[in-house]
Amino acid sequence: LHKLSMQSHRVIVLHGSTFRLNLSICEPYNADFDGDEMNLHLPQTVEAQTEISELMFISKQIISPNDVVPKIGIIQDSLLGIRKLTLKDTFIDKNTLMDLLIELDDDYDYEIPEPVILKPKTLWTGKQIISLLLPKIDKYEFKNTIYPDDDSRVVIKNGILHAGILTKKTIGSVHNSIIHIINNNFGSDICCKFLNNVQKLCSKFLMTRSASAGLSDLAISEKIQNKIKKKIQDITDKVDKLQDESEIVGILNEVLGKSYDWISNELSVDNNLLQMIHAGSKGKPTNLSNIICCIGQQNVQGKRMMPNFDDRILPHYRKDDLNNVESRGFVKNSYINGLNPKEFFLHTISGREGITDTAVKT
Repeated sequence: LHKLSMQSHRVIVLHGSTFRLNLSICEPYNADFDGDEMNLHLPQTVEAQTEISELMFISKQIISPNDVVPKIGIIQDSLLGIRKLTLKDTFIDKNTLMDLLIELDDDYDYEIPEPVILKPKTLWTGKQIISLLLPKIDKYEFKNTIYPDDDSRVVIKNGILHAGILTKKTIGSVHNSIIHIINNNFGSDICCKFLNNVQKLCSKFLMTRSASAGLSDLAISEKIQNKIKKKIQDITDKVDKLQDESEIVGILNEVLGKSYDWISNELSVDNNLLQMIHAGSKGKPTNLSNIICCIGQQNVQGKRMMPNFDDRILPHYRKDDLNNVESRGFVKNSYINGLNPKEFFLHTISGREGITDTAVKT
């Protein structure tokens, strides 16, 4: 579908008949491991081999020629790992440090820095470990609005990470990220090496700290639940009095965005779902809103649901009940609380449209 759908790789022959890819290069291929198939082409002539190794090799495809933005960066587990590693309260003892450093490439040249804490135990910060991998970037700064405290600004000077938490916005496949800077200033080979080592180190670190989301991450107090119900009720009461359709649609479509603000401040900083969203490794704020707050307005073809079933959307509603937000596709309940049968039907209508669109596109 685009130039980066065809790239060249150096083959390592393994047992079995399955392609194994580094996770970072899945984005240009749009590969998601749910039954995807790929084709392998073997160049037969010296000219073809030279062309693909010089023009199409994976390290030369980090920046997209289409919009000059990196299409290869740190993703998923490694992204969550690097966020946890660069938090200001992350300290690493000597044993863990050696376990992490042994993961790096054999030819990696580094000097172990002085520990920041000497007694009662020798400790290094996560930022020091990442600084070992960074090339000598003169200066890099990025303001991250997620973190309002003093660690909100990422600051790199002379190849040392002095402050800030690394997330998708700073080390992912986005414009002006650290990946972008390294590729432009130090070349694609150094950038590739950096990506490999960050992945190895952060995945190993995540295994020492673990990351597991469960039902406890979705539990909120009854007081907050009642507060959310009241806010949703106030919005629906306000909409019921309005006549202008575009104004109604605007208010209802904003509910999901606002509901994330209602809950994000109430959840613990250690909440695993919130950590994934902040890192950029998985999930969006609206996903968390759907799970904890409400599903929100269900649209068909970008509009509120129309009464196509004998002057009503479903046979469960009265014919004269068209001004009620619920009867036009607004779902008040969340996944954790469960949907009632009417809401479930409304949700599946919107879901089927998405499935149909996907099927038609392919």
